[in-house]
Amino acid sequence: MGGTTWAVLRSIHAGLSGLNVIYFFPTRTDVIDFSKSRVGPLLADNPALSRVMTDTDTVGLKRIGEAHLYFRGMKSTVGMKSVPADMIIFDELDEATPEAKTMAKERLAHSDFKRVIELSNPSLPDFGIDESFQASDQRHWTVKCPGCGTWTALDKEFPSKVGQEVKIILARPDGTWYRACVKCGAEIDLATGEWVADFPDRLIHGYRISQLISSRVDPGEILDDYKLTRYRDRFYNLKIGVPYADLER
Repeated sequence: MGGTTWAVLRSIHAGLSGLNVIYFFPTRTDVIDFSKSRVGPLLADNPALSRVMTDTDTVGLKRIGEAHLYFRGMKSTVGMKSVPADMIIFDELDEATPEAKTMAKERLAHSDFKRVIELSNPSLPDFGIDESFQASDQRHWTVKCPGCGTWTALDKEFPSKVGQEVKIILARPDGTWYRACVKCGAEIDLATGEWVADFPDRLIHGYRISQLISSRVDPGEILDDYKLTRYRDRFYNLKIGVPYADLER
């Protein structure tokens, strides 16, 4: 869904602003693969960024202007203690332990900036990224129906249990599928939506990003997976972007 690319761009922007950033992954192997396949080419192929890069350029460290962008795994306590930071990013937070997260956040202790970005597919309720989301303003991509004017947040309207009726994915006469208004069933356009917070007064911004709001994902495929899946937790975690605990098993 592009969350990681967005986070990398935010970290590069922070570096250009003179802020030191640590980008955390669950393991060292994740760091190596990500740095070589995603970050390295992104920096090398951008002439503006190439001009501000200095001679420090390794898998675990990129120097951007006067600032540093570190990539660290969260399995090693040494890697999490070695450098201070103004901004930290947790990618795949639910794969790390709460203890590792707490230790990593200590890297911000002496910074005036202290910015934290957390990304992850959710796993269990009230754990990891869901715990953070519950403490946030809880934003959902919400679309206004061109017919009746009702606003629909697809992830909030999707059934919470397998077997319940799906009212926001309906069939066209030609057999294709579309995303529908929860009230009247009219087709809604994802591009006309906006982020709406359940708790707008909260200071932390949290975004639930689901395949339901991706223009590249056929809603019919999501519906098929919902009906046929043998792994309910994976479906809800990866497709709908919500935590799931199957208490019936």
